[in-house]
Amino acid sequence: SVLYALQRIARNNLSAPIEYSTTFGKNFSFVNGSRYNIFLPLKSINELRRKLTDNLSSEIVRSYKKTLEKTALPVVSVQQKKTSSFTACVRTVEQYKAVSDFEFTYVFVPVELFEKIQHKTNVIYVFPDIIRDTHMEYYTSLMDKLINAGVTTVLSGNYAILSLAKEKGLDIWGNSSLNIFNTYSVDFWSEYGLEGGFLSNELTLDEISELGGVNFEKIINVYGYITAMTTAYCPISSSVGKCDCHSGKYKLNDRKNESFAILKNGSSSACNILNSKPVYMAERMNELKHSNCSYLNFLFTTETADECKHILKLYKSGLPFDKPFTRGHFYRGITQI
Repeated sequence: SVLYALQRIARNNLSAPIEYSTTFGKNFSFVNGSRYNIFLPLKSINELRRKLTDNLSSEIVRSYKKTLEKTALPVVSVQQKKTSSFTACVRTVEQYKAVSDFEFTYVFVPVELFEKIQHKTNVIYVFPDIIRDTHMEYYTSLMDKLINAGVTTVLSGNYAILSLAKEKGLDIWGNSSLNIFNTYSVDFWSEYGLEGGFLSNELTLDEISELGGVNFEKIINVYGYITAMTTAYCPISSSVGKCDCHSGKYKLNDRKNESFAILKNGSSSACNILNSKPVYMAERMNELKHSNCSYLNFLFTTETADECKHILKLYKSGLPFDKPFTRGHFYRGITQI
């Protein structure tokens, strides 16, 4: 057939350009010297060329396809912890003072507050998840100050910061942005050198209880406004002329009139857009205490000092919340609607 002839010629002379006449009835010639007495209108020739190109492209693609061998995943042994301790994550000095009245194993504090909240044995400084190259010198300097002050542990979801802290001999913990979602991600970060970290907020209680990695300190958020989205640039500065997202007073409203608070992420223009409702699990603490996690964390973001104290008292008493809330994904996985 004509198509077969063209394919054969193209295979032998793939680099040779095609030269043909636009006049019907003339010979169709190839520059390499091979001639076939083919009489076709230009429209048909162009169609044949397209088919030829498609066929050759398909064959090239097929030649690169590889058959992956199926490998059985190793059996994971899970060692359940009997009880979990409590931690708190704060954003302001006022929140830190409020939670200081309660017993927390660790309090996670933004590293930008290092000068205002001096180092204590239970304070772990948190570096931002997004850091631009222009700010790395600032955070490197801050890390050196932490080391000089006797700090031994930092937390971050930024790989550059984790690598830098590791090089400087600090113990490193991971934030939830690392998406520690299963045993294999736990093992990966554990082998990298993480002592522990926040698990993905999308895990159910059943999935958490089945996680391996017995030497990895797992943390889950049992209260707080979870970050729904992180933006590289501040959505407020474009409308009001400057970024004032540290205040927490700016919010985005969706079509259902739900409000999503906007908070600045570190010293860059990146921002966290928080969920409209907080995770609240005070009445389910018995389930959480035996969830195979080392620490249960209270994530305070936009709350005032009095609100922080009120929430902690509710958890201590196991009372229901007096505001709209969500159970997060603890009972509803990401594959369920």
